[in-house]
Amino acid sequence: MQTHVFYWALMAIIAVAYFTPVPRVELAQAEIVYIQQDCAIDVEQALRKEKILNKIIKLRPAMDKETATEIASAVADVSLQNDVDSNLLLAIAWTESNLNPDARGNAGEYGLFQIMPTWANELSFVDHPEQLQEIETNVKAGGYIYTTY
Repeated sequence: MQTHVFYWALMAIIAVAYFTPVPRVELAQAEIVYIQQDCAIDVEQALRKEKILNKIIKLRPAMDKETATEIASAVADVSLQNDVDSNLLLAIAWTESNLNPDARGNAGEYGLFQIMPTWANELSFVDHPEQLQEIETNVKAGGYIYTTY
């Protein structure tokens, strides 16, 4: 039920934004197409995040909504950036850490994807190993490592 309410609310917002007249009449056709495509991508990404969030809630019903939403958002973004199926990323995180962003391995691995601290030296977006504890950084690192190998 929540998904349907979210979907229809999102569609209503898009419809209002889409059909609201633009004060600049001299918009070129290419600009209009770009704006329409950009809105379509945003809607697709929002729906992808919602699907991932629902899967996380089914897998870990006790997880707080804020953490689940942060994980879903990170997985959806990394999935799109690296052209990797979000279900695969979610399955790796489930296998590695049981979707526990605070998980620590016996060898010192961090987070959802159980990233070794030594990876911090190879990842341009990580300044120090402790950053791998952050959900977004850990998922980004996991996606990078997956696509690298």
